[in-house]
Amino acid sequence: AQMKADSSKEGMWEALGCTELHIWNGIDKQGGETPFADGGGVDNSAIHALLRRGTRKILSCYANSKVFSEEAPLDAADFWDLSALFGAVPEGKGPKMASGVIKAEVFNKHVQVFETGKWAELVDAVSKCVADKAAVVVPMKLAVLANQAQGVQGGYDAEVVFVFNCMPAA
Repeated sequence: AQMKADSSKEGMWEALGCTELHIWNGIDKQGGETPFADGGGVDNSAIHALLRRGTRKILSCYANSKVFSEEAPLDAADFWDLSALFGAVPEGKGPKMASGVIKAEVFNKHVQVFETGKWAELVDAVSKCVADKAAVVVPMKLAVLANQAQGVQGGYDAEVVFVFNCMPAA
Protein backbone atom coordinates (compact mmCIF):
# COMPACT_ATOMS: atom_id res chain seq x y z
CA ALA A 1 0.00 0.00 0.00
CA GLN A 2 2.91 2.34 0.69
CA MET A 3 3.76 2.42 -3.01
CA LYS A 4 0.16 3.09 -4.05
CA ALA A 5 -0.81 5.80 -1.58
CA ASP A 6 0.17 9.44 -1.88
CA SER A 7 1.56 10.17 1.57
CA SER A 8 0.56 13.82 1.26
CA LYS A 9 -3.11 12.74 1.33
CA GLU A 10 -3.39 11.78 4.96
CA GLY A 11 -6.86 10.21 4.79
CA MET A 12 -5.88 7.85 1.97
CA TRP A 13 -2.62 6.92 3.69
CA GLU A 14 -4.50 5.98 6.86
CA ALA A 15 -7.38 4.24 5.01
CA LEU A 16 -4.89 1.90 3.34
CA GLY A 17 -3.40 1.05 6.72
CA CYS A 18 0.00 2.62 6.09
CA THR A 19 2.07 3.33 9.15
CA GLU A 20 2.52 6.79 10.61
CA LEU A 21 5.38 7.73 12.85
CA HIS A 22 4.61 10.18 15.63
CA ILE A 23 7.57 12.44 16.20
CA TRP A 24 8.60 14.86 18.92
CA ASN A 25 11.37 17.43 18.65
CA GLY A 26 13.18 17.86 21.95
CA ILE A 27 14.68 21.17 20.87
CA ASP A 28 11.57 23.21 20.10
CA LYS A 29 9.15 20.91 21.96
CA GLN A 30 6.99 20.55 18.83
CA GLY A 31 5.54 17.26 17.71
CA GLY A 32 3.70 15.89 14.74
CA GLU A 33 3.21 12.86 12.60
CA THR A 34 4.75 11.78 9.35
CA PRO A 35 4.05 8.94 6.93
CA PHE A 36 6.49 6.09 7.51
CA ALA A 37 7.57 3.27 5.22
CA ASP A 38 10.06 0.44 5.62
CA GLY A 39 12.23 1.30 2.62
CA GLY A 40 11.46 -2.04 0.99
CA GLY A 41 10.97 -0.41 -2.40
CA VAL A 42 14.58 0.73 -2.34
CA ASP A 43 16.24 -2.46 -1.10
CA ASN A 44 13.89 -5.43 -1.37
CA SER A 45 16.91 -7.75 -1.25
CA ALA A 46 18.54 -6.23 1.88
CA ILE A 47 21.85 -6.05 0.01
CA HIS A 48 22.57 -2.52 1.24
CA ALA A 49 22.48 -3.60 4.88
CA LEU A 50 24.93 -6.41 4.16
CA LEU A 51 27.28 -4.14 2.21
CA ARG A 52 27.18 -1.54 5.01
CA ARG A 53 28.62 -4.28 7.22
CA GLY A 54 31.31 -5.15 4.66
CA THR A 55 29.85 -8.58 3.91
CA ARG A 56 31.84 -10.29 1.17
CA LYS A 57 29.64 -13.33 0.47
CA ILE A 58 25.95 -12.75 -0.25
CA LEU A 59 23.12 -15.05 -1.29
CA SER A 60 20.45 -12.84 -2.89
CA CYS A 61 17.09 -14.49 -3.59
CA TYR A 62 14.29 -13.11 -5.76
CA ALA A 63 10.76 -14.51 -5.58
CA ASN A 64 9.76 -13.19 -8.95
CA SER A 65 6.38 -13.87 -10.49
CA LYS A 66 7.68 -13.54 -14.04
CA VAL A 67 8.70 -16.72 -15.84
CA PHE A 68 11.81 -16.06 -17.90
CA SER A 69 11.93 -17.18 -21.51
CA GLU A 70 14.12 -16.42 -24.48
CA GLU A 71 11.42 -13.98 -25.62
CA ALA A 72 11.02 -12.46 -22.15
CA PRO A 73 14.43 -12.33 -20.39
CA LEU A 74 15.41 -10.56 -17.20
CA ASP A 75 14.54 -6.93 -17.83
CA ALA A 76 15.82 -3.81 -16.04
CA ALA A 77 12.37 -2.21 -16.18
CA ASP A 78 10.58 -5.21 -14.62
CA PHE A 79 13.25 -5.68 -11.96
CA TRP A 80 13.97 -2.04 -11.12
CA ASP A 81 14.82 -2.91 -7.51
CA LEU A 82 17.58 -5.23 -8.74
CA SER A 83 18.76 -3.25 -11.77
CA ALA A 84 19.08 -0.12 -9.60
CA LEU A 85 21.81 -1.87 -7.59
CA PHE A 86 23.77 -1.66 -10.86
CA GLY A 87 22.55 1.86 -11.72
CA ALA A 88 20.70 0.37 -14.69
CA VAL A 89 17.05 1.39 -14.26
CA PRO A 90 15.92 2.88 -17.59
CA GLU A 91 14.31 6.34 -17.57
CA GLY A 92 10.56 6.21 -16.92
CA LYS A 93 10.75 2.63 -15.62
CA GLY A 94 11.63 3.22 -11.98
CA PRO A 95 9.34 2.64 -9.02
CA LYS A 96 5.85 4.07 -9.37
CA MET A 97 4.51 5.83 -6.32
CA ALA A 98 1.10 7.42 -6.00
CA SER A 99 2.78 10.74 -6.74
CA GLY A 100 4.42 9.44 -9.93
CA VAL A 101 7.51 7.62 -11.17
CA ILE A 102 10.83 8.32 -9.48
CA LYS A 103 13.30 9.56 -12.10
CA ALA A 104 15.74 6.80 -13.03
CA GLU A 105 18.71 9.15 -12.72
CA VAL A 106 17.78 9.95 -9.12
CA PHE A 107 16.84 6.38 -8.16
CA ASN A 108 19.98 4.86 -9.70
CA LYS A 109 22.22 7.41 -7.96
CA HIS A 110 20.74 6.66 -4.56
CA VAL A 111 20.69 2.87 -4.91
CA GLN A 112 23.67 1.85 -7.08
CA VAL A 113 26.41 -0.19 -5.37
CA PHE A 114 27.72 -2.31 -8.30
CA GLU A 115 29.27 -1.32 -11.64
CA THR A 116 26.67 -0.65 -14.36
CA GLY A 117 28.38 -2.91 -16.89
CA LYS A 118 27.86 -5.91 -14.60
CA TRP A 119 24.08 -5.64 -15.12
CA ALA A 120 24.49 -6.83 -18.72
CA GLU A 121 26.59 -9.76 -17.46
CA LEU A 122 23.82 -10.74 -15.04
CA VAL A 123 21.20 -10.52 -17.81
CA ASP A 124 23.37 -12.66 -20.11
CA ALA A 125 23.95 -15.27 -17.39
CA VAL A 126 20.21 -15.45 -16.63
CA SER A 127 19.51 -15.81 -20.37
CA LYS A 128 22.01 -18.68 -20.55
CA CYS A 129 20.26 -20.47 -17.67
CA VAL A 130 16.97 -20.02 -19.53
CA ALA A 131 18.43 -21.34 -22.81
CA ASP A 132 19.93 -24.32 -20.96
CA LYS A 133 16.61 -24.88 -19.14
CA ALA A 134 18.55 -24.80 -15.88
CA ALA A 135 17.80 -23.31 -12.48
CA VAL A 136 18.33 -19.56 -12.59
CA VAL A 137 21.29 -19.24 -10.22
CA VAL A 138 24.06 -16.79 -11.10
CA PRO A 139 27.24 -16.33 -9.05
CA MET A 140 29.13 -13.08 -9.64
CA LYS A 141 32.18 -11.35 -8.22
CA LEU A 142 31.25 -7.67 -7.98
CA ALA A 143 33.23 -4.58 -7.05
CA VAL A 144 31.33 -2.75 -4.32
CA LEU A 145 31.00 0.96 -5.07
CA ALA A 146 30.70 3.62 -2.40
CA ASN A 147 27.17 4.94 -1.94
CA GLN A 148 26.83 7.67 0.65
CA ALA A 149 23.02 7.64 0.54
CA GLN A 150 23.02 3.98 1.59
CA GLY A 151 25.97 4.21 3.96
CA VAL A 152 28.04 1.79 1.88
CA GLN A 153 31.78 2.53 1.97
CA GLY A 154 32.69 0.29 -0.96
CA GLY A 155 36.21 -0.35 -2.15
CA TYR A 156 36.10 -4.15 -1.93
CA ASP A 157 34.78 -7.13 -3.89
CA ALA A 158 31.75 -9.19 -2.90
CA GLU A 159 30.82 -12.64 -4.16
CA VAL A 160 27.09 -12.48 -4.79
CA VAL A 161 24.94 -15.44 -5.82
CA PHE A 162 21.65 -14.34 -7.38
CA VAL A 163 18.89 -16.95 -7.14
CA PHE A 164 15.63 -16.41 -9.00
CA ASN A 165 12.79 -18.50 -7.62
CA CYS A 166 11.43 -19.67 -10.93
CA MET A 167 12.22 -22.17 -13.59
CA PRO A 168 12.58 -21.09 -17.16
CA ALA A 169 9.60 -21.65 -19.44
CA ALA A 170 9.55 -25.16 -20.91
